[in-house]
Amino acid sequence: MIHLHVRSCYSLLESGLTIEDIIRLAQEHHQKTVVLTDHRTMYGTMEFLHAAKKAGLKPVIGLEFEIEENGNLYSLLAIAKNGQGLQNLYQISTWVMSHSQPMPIDVLKAFGANLILMNAGGDEVLENMAYQNMVVEIATLFQTLEQIADSFYVAISLQDSPRFAKSNATLELAANSLDLPCVALSRVEYEHPQDERTLRLLRAIGQTKSMDDPTIQARKGRYYRSEKEMVSLYSVEQLANTDQIIDQIEDYEISKANLPIFPNRVGAQSDIYLKELCIKGLKKRFNQNVPSNYWNRLQMELDVILSMGFSDYFLIVWDFIREARSRSILVGPGRGSAAGSLVAWTLGISHVDPVANSLLFERFLNPSRISMPDIDTDFPDNRRQEILDYVQETYGKYHVAHIVTFSRMKSRSALRDCARAMNVSNREISQLTQLVPNNSEWKLAELPQHNSAFKHMIESRPRLQAVYQAACSIEGFPRHASLHAGGIVLARDSIVQQAPLVDVGEHLPVVQFTMEYLEEIGLIKFDFLSLKNLTLIASMLEVIEKQEGKKIDLLKLPLDDPKVYLLLQNAQTMGVFQLESAGIRDLLIRYKPEKFEDIAAVLALYRPGPMKNIDTFLKARFNRANQKSMHPLLDPILKETGGIFVYQEQIMEAAKVIGGFSLAQADMLRKAMSKKKPEEMAKWQDQFVEGAKEKGIDSTKAQEIFGVMFEFAEYGFNKSHSYVYGLIVYQMCWLKVNYPLAFYQVLLDSCIGSGAKTNIFIQEARSRGISFLPFSLNHSFETYSQQVNGLRLPFSLIQSINRPTIERIIQERHEHGLYQDPCLSVIRLIHIGLTNQQVEALIQVGTLDELKVTRETLIAQLEQIISFADLITLEGGTWQFAGVTPPVLHKMPINNMERIKKEKELLGFYITRHPATLLRQKNRQILSLELALKQNGHMQIAGIIQSIRPQKTKKGDQMAFATLADDTGTLDIAIMPIQWQRVQTQLETNKLVILQVNKNRPDSAIFNGMQIIDVI
Repeated sequence: MIHLHVRSCYSLLESGLTIEDIIRLAQEHHQKTVVLTDHRTMYGTMEFLHAAKKAGLKPVIGLEFEIEENGNLYSLLAIAKNGQGLQNLYQISTWVMSHSQPMPIDVLKAFGANLILMNAGGDEVLENMAYQNMVVEIATLFQTLEQIADSFYVAISLQDSPRFAKSNATLELAANSLDLPCVALSRVEYEHPQDERTLRLLRAIGQTKSMDDPTIQARKGRYYRSEKEMVSLYSVEQLANTDQIIDQIEDYEISKANLPIFPNRVGAQSDIYLKELCIKGLKKRFNQNVPSNYWNRLQMELDVILSMGFSDYFLIVWDFIREARSRSILVGPGRGSAAGSLVAWTLGISHVDPVANSLLFERFLNPSRISMPDIDTDFPDNRRQEILDYVQETYGKYHVAHIVTFSRMKSRSALRDCARAMNVSNREISQLTQLVPNNSEWKLAELPQHNSAFKHMIESRPRLQAVYQAACSIEGFPRHASLHAGGIVLARDSIVQQAPLVDVGEHLPVVQFTMEYLEEIGLIKFDFLSLKNLTLIASMLEVIEKQEGKKIDLLKLPLDDPKVYLLLQNAQTMGVFQLESAGIRDLLIRYKPEKFEDIAAVLALYRPGPMKNIDTFLKARFNRANQKSMHPLLDPILKETGGIFVYQEQIMEAAKVIGGFSLAQADMLRKAMSKKKPEEMAKWQDQFVEGAKEKGIDSTKAQEIFGVMFEFAEYGFNKSHSYVYGLIVYQMCWLKVNYPLAFYQVLLDSCIGSGAKTNIFIQEARSRGISFLPFSLNHSFETYSQQVNGLRLPFSLIQSINRPTIERIIQERHEHGLYQDPCLSVIRLIHIGLTNQQVEALIQVGTLDELKVTRETLIAQLEQIISFADLITLEGGTWQFAGVTPPVLHKMPINNMERIKKEKELLGFYITRHPATLLRQKNRQILSLELALKQNGHMQIAGIIQSIRPQKTKKGDQMAFATLADDTGTLDIAIMPIQWQRVQTQLETNKLVILQVNKNRPDSAIFNGMQIIDVI
């Protein structure tokens, strides 16, 4: 007896069993065959096949799905007899996962070959028909289904239910009338009877309902029944037929996909066409004068590529990059190890010369280690889809697909999902989830052993303990399907022959198998990646061309612009790709880049592993005495990185020049070093030492060098990637120093909506001499604009002003002239549909300042002005007061502190100089908080009190913690009981203060005294 109907967790939120659970249960019940029949999806197929094979079990794949016949909905189960049957399951799953309605029975007829078909147990429509004794109608349905597949069985299920026992008798009558065999079918969705609650929980999560909701369908009795229990419920013949079905299943032979043949226009063979393109491209790179070593390298690479059958792969990439450039889509200069290929450079796939920069082809494609090429291509995030559409148009809809990934229930999300389904409030569960570390290395079940606070909370709160136990049971389950960030697969024939697809609302379908299984079925991945910085660069180039009429070719920039390296040395790199964090800016100041290679080295060093070598590297860089030569043969290889290993390619070259390895062997050594397997490393070390002996290097020295290589191999970074991404860094720096207005205009446009980022970029821009023109009802637009050698602030920064409102303001300005009279301007804004609140916001950030009336005056008399709204008319295209005297405005005093407060409230940052800045200009003893955070001791600081948090000491005395903010950051201030008693009636939030503090901790200081500033 074999269970033929088993759902896994890949029937998303419809089963409490993982693939591992299903394999284990089969083994525990001494079965030699294991079955997987997920509902509609086949996400788990490859994982299941691998797991079954590893466990020594015969895998059987099926699929549960719904069909429609004569207006009725029926559930079916189909089992693949062989590889052809498996392909038909792929077709069925693809259809049902790409349509919102059930599959019409006529569609199913095309996919019935090599399948064993049966009704799925628990079918509501069929069971009702059976309960009503509709034998003739049921027999008619069975007869139709019998003609579709190779064989049809009538499934008998839920025999432990009196109602279903009765309806099953009717199904048997219908089966006997057609001489159809009956088979025992007990659907398995969880392991033990009590696990029905887990299934109900999953269903509740999936439907965003409470577990107590009576509409949730989670039947009892769908646990993994023992053979003994099955014998008590089903007839001998019905149980024997499960084995009969299994006996019909052959091994699944899975065919491999092939790459599309690139459709070149001249009809040449792909190998010949690729060669011709490479020769033409290399001559173009060198203006016809190609050095001989480049010809030799090209021939070597082509020999490898052609022998491995990858000509079409390179041609496909070359073609979609060429198409992108023909559409003026900015393409990245390369990515990853592919930049080590001269073929990629000649084709324009990458744009760093691999020969001149010692980038290695074998790091990308190793002839001794058969693996698929992997060329990643960066596109602007707003134009990537155009190229995907082009690829689909070129090769066909079901020949191009995204790759599935899964969003899984991690510790915190599992707790939150369970709490929601179990009616535990968000406030209550948050107390528990905040105790779960980010990216915790422990699973929830292990967490109490390592986190005493977490353990105490679940042990002391029964409701939270129940949520915790529930979350443990579903942690790691896939919650919903998503898309791989950039992976796309292409196939010569329809992908459905190798894998099922699913429609997730994208332009392209999605392969249901995750990335790690694609190569074995012949589906080669191409990465089409979105890079926001390319979008920014493309926009900057457009602005420069529009403003100055200059069309810049980034690939022709000289890489020795001294202004670029001065910018880097001063770490003025906010907004520059990969150089924004405080840590890498600190490294730039210490490193002092002077040439392009230095940029690449910085990118390689500032990563979790290599970081530990930064001090060693910098000592060697600035002090020749620290550059110890391990061997003269290594000096040329390590020269650019101060005598230490930084790049993986340096490890490979060292293996070649010292150990006599080929570069293909050296790449295998590099990979082995990163895996740290002792037995494997011993073999490689022996080979290295023997090779060194042949070069006259004694074994002691060779072992020393091997040891150093081994130490650094774990942290070495891909040099090819550093160089091509270094090129993007250089391009952004070049634009920043040569076209700062365009740079900041685009950068600031990209962060509209984030007050914090906007403030950072504006502060830096001002420090570099960029002027910002104030908001203007007459001159501002939706985005930043270059005006009068500065950048005009846009309306879209104002939180209550949305795009339709901005469009109306600008249209009114265009149709009826500039806003000139303050009262008429307010009324015009009301007439075009702005609310009183929106008009007030425009006034408070200064858009009407140019009309020579203070903000305070307009705000104080706004209601009076608006009361005149019905008393103006449009005459000759101009708004005028109709026979009435305009309101007389009484001048109100300026309140600078209130202005600054409103700016912060409406913009999220201070556009006027922060008051703390003005105080620092008057008193040089006052430190900015940015500087204060880097120092200790007694000091003066100034800013605005953001928050005050009263608190009791252990002795019960009242004290407080306050947060002070200026234009450069924030600092926590501890106010001790004696001081708090003295100042608590004076200290308020939003007050501007100068504080005397004693700073003795990294991020806080102790209050010593203060001065409240009312007027600046």
